Formats: sequence, C-alpha cells, structure tokens
Amino acid sequence: MIIYSARHAETDTNKTPVICGNNDSFSLNAKGINQSYRLAESMIGKGVDLIVCSSMKRAIQTAKYVADRLGVEIVIDERLRERNHGIFEGKSQKDTEFLIAKSQFAMRMEGGESIFDVVHRIYSAIDDIREKYAGKTVIIISHGGTIGRVIESYFHDLSNNEFHDIFIKNCELRRYEIK
Repeated sequence: MIIYSARHAETDTNKTPVICGNNDSFSLNAKGINQSYRLAESMIGKGVDLIVCSSMKRAIQTAKYVADRLGVEIVIDERLRERNHGIFEGKSQKDTEFLIAKSQFAMRMEGGESIFDVVHRIYSAIDDIREKYAGKTVIIISHGGTIGRVIESYFHDLSNNEFHDIFIKNCELRRYEIK
C-alpha cells in the first residue's frame, strides 16, 4: 500500500501569520488553484485509487482538482480536519501565549484540542484507511500544521523538537509505503 499525503493548496490567509486552524471560511486563491493543478499533474501515472480528504473547504477544493484530473473518488473524513486551536483561532502565530500552549502536547488549548487529541483522531483515520483500502494507493489531502506533523509522526518516530520543526508547504507531497 502507498499513502501520499499533501497539504491543501494556498489560501490568502496562508500568506499571513494568522492561525487558520478549524476556521472553514477560507477558499483557495489563484496561486492555490494553480498549485492544485500542478499537484494533480504530478500524480498522473502513480496508480492513485482514491483520495481521502479533510472535510474543510480548502482541502476539498484541492482534492476536487486532483480527483477530476485523475478520475478518482474523494472520500471525506471529518477526522482529517486541522487542529482546533480554540481561543487562538484568528490570532497571530507569533502570539506568546499561543507559542507556549502549542508546545504542550497534553494540554488542550482553551476551547480547542491538545496535540494528543489530534494524534488520536489522525492515527485512527490512518488505521482505518490502511484497513479499508489495503493494497491501494491513496492520497490524503489535509493540512500542514498539526495534521501534517501528526501524519509524519505516524510513519516516522520524531522527537518533540523534530515534530515542531516540520513545516509542510501548500501542496507539498509526502510518500509513505506500507509493506
């Protein structure tokens, strides 16, 4: 089985230091649409069977461009949504309180999720993908922040510093082979 993971394409908010998180009001911008087309083109000939996608608009829009080009089905999985950052949604990523809260794996952000909460739901989603689509080639289209880091940690052991240092660009593609 091969699982590819890609972050959604660019939105205008991705160009700012604002925490998007669980806010679902952002659409792809012109650059994001172009990134989606390029992602789709890069997947031609890779034997993709389906796309499993976050339920958030920016991920679904990206997935639709890829699915249309490849002629594959999109399966929406709510568990692939970005982390709920609670009271920090819409604030600066450089906010001191946010940076402290972000580094605490077991502590829930007020009104939001802990990293452990996110790990539980993402690992559960990947376990289900592996079971349901064994032997297939799947693209997961989700998010770059916590979700991208958690997906990477599912397949590779990471120290806390390595986890926090991962940065996944819009439409960056990662490949994982499961034997």
